[in-house]
This record gives sequence, C-alpha cells and structure tokens, in this order.
Amino acid sequence: TTLLDLQLDTEEAVGHTVIEVVDQRNLILETVPSTIHVMDLSEFRLMPMPDILDVLRRQPGVVSRGGAIHVRGGRPGEVAFLLDGIPATSPLTSAYASVVPLSALSETSITTGGISAEYGNAMSGIVNMVTRDGDPDEYEGDVYVRHGDMSEFGFENISRNYSEPSENDGFRGGCVDVECAAGGPEPLTGYLLPAVGLELPWDISLFGSARYLRSGRDMLDSRGYWENNWQNYISGSLKLTVRPSSATRLSVHGYYNYRQSGWDEWAWSRYDEPAYVEGEPYLGGDPDYAIPIRFFETGGVTGSLTQMLGAETYFDLRFNQTRFCHWRRIKDPDGGYFGEGYSPNDWITVFFPTPRVADSLGFYHSGIHPEVWLESRSSVSTGKLDFTTRLSGALELKAGLEGRYYDIYDYSVYLASQGDCYVSLWRAYPSSGAAYLRASWRFGGGMVLNSGVRFDAFDPNCRMFDFDEGGEIDVPVKYQLSPRIGVTHPVTERDVFFATYGHYFQMPDLNQMFFGTDYNISGIYSIIGNPDLEAERTVAYEAGVRHRLSETASVALSAFYKDVTGLVRTGPHYSEAYNYYYLYENDDSHGSAWGVEIKVLKLPGDWFSGSAGYSFSYAKGRYSSPVEEYQWGSSGHVLGSTQDNYLDWDQRHQANAHLTISADDGEGPVIVGYRLLENTEISIDWSWGSGFPFSPPPVGVEPEINTERYPWTMQTDMGVSRGFLLGPVELRAGITVFNLFNRRNVDKIFDSGHYLSAGEPGGAMANPGAWSPARHFCLRMGLSW
Repeated sequence: TTLLDLQLDTEEAVGHTVIEVVDQRNLILETVPSTIHVMDLSEFRLMPMPDILDVLRRQPGVVSRGGAIHVRGGRPGEVAFLLDGIPATSPLTSAYASVVPLSALSETSITTGGISAEYGNAMSGIVNMVTRDGDPDEYEGDVYVRHGDMSEFGFENISRNYSEPSENDGFRGGCVDVECAAGGPEPLTGYLLPAVGLELPWDISLFGSARYLRSGRDMLDSRGYWENNWQNYISGSLKLTVRPSSATRLSVHGYYNYRQSGWDEWAWSRYDEPAYVEGEPYLGGDPDYAIPIRFFETGGVTGSLTQMLGAETYFDLRFNQTRFCHWRRIKDPDGGYFGEGYSPNDWITVFFPTPRVADSLGFYHSGIHPEVWLESRSSVSTGKLDFTTRLSGALELKAGLEGRYYDIYDYSVYLASQGDCYVSLWRAYPSSGAAYLRASWRFGGGMVLNSGVRFDAFDPNCRMFDFDEGGEIDVPVKYQLSPRIGVTHPVTERDVFFATYGHYFQMPDLNQMFFGTDYNISGIYSIIGNPDLEAERTVAYEAGVRHRLSETASVALSAFYKDVTGLVRTGPHYSEAYNYYYLYENDDSHGSAWGVEIKVLKLPGDWFSGSAGYSFSYAKGRYSSPVEEYQWGSSGHVLGSTQDNYLDWDQRHQANAHLTISADDGEGPVIVGYRLLENTEISIDWSWGSGFPFSPPPVGVEPEINTERYPWTMQTDMGVSRGFLLGPVELRAGITVFNLFNRRNVDKIFDSGHYLSAGEPGGAMANPGAWSPARHFCLRMGLSW
C-alpha cells in the first residue's frame, strides 16, 4: 500500500484536459529475489480452467499427481494456500479445497523458491490469493454458464492413514456449472441514505460471487461406466470494503463452500449386477447402501484493517475464524446411516456388516466399503499483525506477529479386508505462534539485499502415552528458527540476476500427531499418531536470471537445490501388550530435489498473449508418503533402511504452453468486407511430461521401489469464443475441447505385473481409471458488464 497525494491548483476550468495515468507491475520483478508466477483476473478469463488449482498446476516446477500438488519435488501438502493472508488449508491434512470461486479473485501468485520470512509452515511454496474489492463508483459483474464434460482438478485429495483416494475425481461428466459475480457501491450508503439527505463521506463497496456445480448424473465418463461418480458443489464469497479516508481501509470477507460426492472406485462398479461367486448366487445390491458419500464443508470470516501511519509507514491487522468439516457416511436400508450413535467399542464388538465378497476379478458383490465412517471438525482462529516502514530511501523493514488456536474433533472407522476394524476418536487443542523480521536494503548500482529471520513455536497442548515406560508424559513445545536471505542485481538494463538461500519448516499434519491417540489398538498393524513429532525441514538454494525481451515479453531461467530432513514416516514397532503397530515418527534420512526451470511470458497485446515453460528435475527420498512403510510392511515386505528411491512424482521433463489469440471490437483482418474475427478469442493449452516412476511386482522380502517408468503423456485443449456487444453488456459464447487429439495417456497403473506383461495398466479388471479422459467438450456462455 503506497499513499500518493496529487493536487492540481486550478482557478478556473480552461478548455478540456484529460490526464491518463497508466502503470503495471514491472515485467521482470527487478527487486524480488524469488521465483514467483503471477496471474490476474484478465488471465483467468482467458483460460478454460474453472478452478485455481487447474491454473497453478500449469506453472513450471508444479506437478499434479494422484489428486495432489507437488512443487519442486516436495510431498503433497507442503504448499501453503493463503486467502488474503490467512491459511486456507485443512489443519488435518494440509490439503486445499476450493474455498472461493475463481471469479472472487483479483490476483493469485505462486512462489516456488525464495520464500520470504513473513511466511511459515511451508516447505515447497506459497500460493497467495487476493480477493476482489467492489468499485466504489460503479457496478460491474458477470455470469458464466458451462454445460458438458470437464477435466477439473478442483480440490486436493490427500490420503491419510489407511485410506486410498478415489479413482476418478479428475473428470466431471454431465456438468451444469453456473458462476456469477457482481460488485459496486454498497447500496444503502451509496444510494438510499443520500436519497433522504444523509451522506457518509466514506467509500463503501461490496463484491460477491457464487458458484453452483452438479455433475455425474448420467453415470458415464469418457472411458467407462462409473456408478458412483457424481458431485454437488456450491460456494460463495461476499466482501465489504470501507475506506473512511485515503489512509485507512477496512474490510470484512465471508466465504462458504459445501460439496458432496460419491466414492468412485472401479472395484465397486458392478455391485448391482448379478453374479456367481464360488457357486453362490448374488443378485446384486443397491450401491447406495454399500459405497460412502463424501461431504466437505468450509466457512470462514476475515476482518482486516490497513492503516497508514505516515507517508512511509503502515500496518495490516487481520483476524479470522475458519471451520473445516469433512465426513463420510454409508446409507442404511432402514434409514439414516450405518453406525449412527455407535461408540468406538460398538464398532469393534457389535457392528457385524455383511461379509465383503468379491469375484475372481476383484469386483465386489456383497458387503460395504471399508470407508464406513468419518466425522472430522476443525475450528481455527487466527490473529495476524504486519508492520512495514521505510527508514530511508535505502532501507525498508517489515515485521509481524501471528497466533493461531485449533479446536479439532476427529472420529473415523475403517473396516479392513481381513476383518480388522480400525477405530480412532480424538480431540485436541494445539496452538502456534510466530514472529518475523525482514529487511530490504537497496545499494548503489541497483542491487537489493533481502534478509530475514522467522521464529515459530508450536504447542501440542497435550499429554501422550509412553509405550516404552508406560503412563503419560507431557509433550514439549516445539521451536523453529528460520534464517532466509536473497539478492537481486541488475546485469544490464534488461537483465536481473537473483539468488536465494533459506531454511524452511513445516509442522506435521495434526492427523499425524493425534490420530489413534485414544490408543484403541483394536487390530494388528494399527497406525498411531505421535504428538511429539518434530518439524519437517528443508534447506533450499536457488539462482537465476530474468531477461526482458520487450515491453510485454520476458524470459526467466532458474536452478534450484533442496535438502529435506525429518519427513514423517510410519515406523514399525512391537510390544507384548500391543502386538505389531506403526507409529508416525520423523525419518532420520535425507531427501533431495534439484532442477532447472525456464519460462517465457508474453502479456496481452498485438492480438496475442501466452506463456511457455519447461522443467528438468530430480526428486529422491526414502518414502513417497508417510504411510508407505506401513503399506509395504503390512503386506509382508521390508524397505531398505538407507536406500533412496525416485519419489512417485519424480517427473524428469515437463513442458507446457498457453497461447491466446484475441481481437477486440473493430479489430481483426477484413475478409470480404467484414471483420469476421472481431471480439473473438482462440486459446490453446498444451502440456507434455515424461513418465512417472512405478514399482514392479515385489520379488522376495525387499521390493524394488520405483525402478520402472510410465510412458510419456501429452494433452492439448482448445477453446474458441465470440463476443457480442449489446450496449454496456457483452455476451460471449464459446466451446472448449479437452484432449483435442483424443490421446490415451496412462494416468495410473493398478497392476504393475499385468502392465509389464500385457501392457494393460488397468489390470485384469481393465480399470478405465488407468487412462486419462478421452476427448470431451464443454459449452460456455457468459454475460459481463
């Protein structure tokens, strides 16, 4: 926030003079020693993707794999998503779910290297989402309607404990998608009160947006039949902004989203079909009484104050309350849901579901899904103060304080195939606090040095059971000190060199700390949380150069290296009292990631805009997920104690490009006397990636991890739209074709042995989820004013 006082002293009006002031962000970010990709509202409107995650995953260094985002070789959940400076990820899994519609955002940036000291609890990246303010002088708005099939990432799907993600969340068939946004002067103080002679000398504006989506009702997708692939989704956002003076800004932002969806898993897709299993007839059942429904709900309110204390000093004060809820239920034929009112002991001793029966291929025809019950509620209260001052033309200081309090309730039941019932019920009230100081020095010759240090504390606020000695012990508070430094230096008038070094940390998910800490170990190979976990840590280095090709085009090249320690794993344990169990604990090995990225950017102008990027990278470590050791160990295998492997998301080469050709009203070539392309936009999105690693079937006790590779993948999407001006309103209609060339990309290998011998990634069951969606279409229409 910068205060500019401009005053024109004029005794009288003489003639007609128009003064137009135009500016934009510096194209190559001359003073920022970080790798940042910035996208604003104008770019969102040109892209065919309906959600912010779909935009982010096309940036260099970002890989989407298995329903999660990976940045520069990091695990899922290592990216902090901030909405107006407040974390918008679940404290249990660190997963981001769509909090606000895309139309509610004015700008989004993702920092993949050189994270500033003002950001904590993130090891791989920061996504900063800034919501739109209403214009205090005039109304604006738009409405978009989409109908058809969409490939939508939508939300992160990070597995926890015994669970596996559902298989077809990336495709939305039979969609009806409506999104609208509107903003402008707040009507009460802007029009109604002035009409009766009361006028406040303040600028007060509103901006609201909403989205409704329904999909999957035709029960078909682009590759096969999915009985349970459906989703209902609604989200909304409303922001009130008040400017009592040029030095003060107040805002209140409320947001809410609710989603329910089926659990789409191929093994349950023939549940309603009759079959003989080992000579016994099964007439087919109702999948509504066998497969869970997933419910997600998030809502929050943020209040903020920005106050200028002088021409060079200001502060930002924010308070937030957010509630994250996630639950799963399976309908009961007698009404309600299976297990309503059951205690943990009831699930173990009373609840006896119909035996789960599968045919020779593995399709289920009797029983219920193991994800039988989940009720998870998290309430997070946050307070944050940032203070910025410029002491001189050469030195700027920024300091801040942050505090957060959690209230978590989590109750889950998982029915394993071997008959074990894993039940966990826990409640926790942890808290965290942080303070940081960042300094920016400007030296002669244009060099800028940014340095900072961050101090964080996390209090689990609990006692834990000591498996070795017995009894309960206090869990100590965890402390982190994170120094960070970065430098930028102009090499020529068109080139800037930058380099960064930093220590980054992230506390483990609260699920990994507290899951199973009621110590109700009802089955062999139970997973237990550990409230005494230490933070996971990364030391990262980066260097690069940015070059301005023209006033609207640039190219950036960077190289990075990351050393990761203390990642969480599930370590095996045995005791006479508890038999075999797995405990979440910090791994003592090192992981590493390094790579090179290049991005070319062309801003709108001269009829076209776009970007192109390429990444070359390595990602190695001992475990790809916290539960990998549990998954192998519970099936009788042992991982090498010191062996580093290629991680599941290690993609050696990745390239993508986006091109938009557009002509405004009255522009475009003249063909037979008409400008046939005026108000027309043509966009092409292309992505290519080398194969991800996978493990061959294990031979012996110690398996080989990720020694094989998927085939490379490529996809091209294309959108065409045409606008029509109807006075102050623009009507725009278009169509998007996903997977234009109908490529069959291998998304997931369900049976590695079958794939290596027969070339079928879907295994003997021919799971269509192994393949990316076939060519599909989505029509869209919009009104804007």
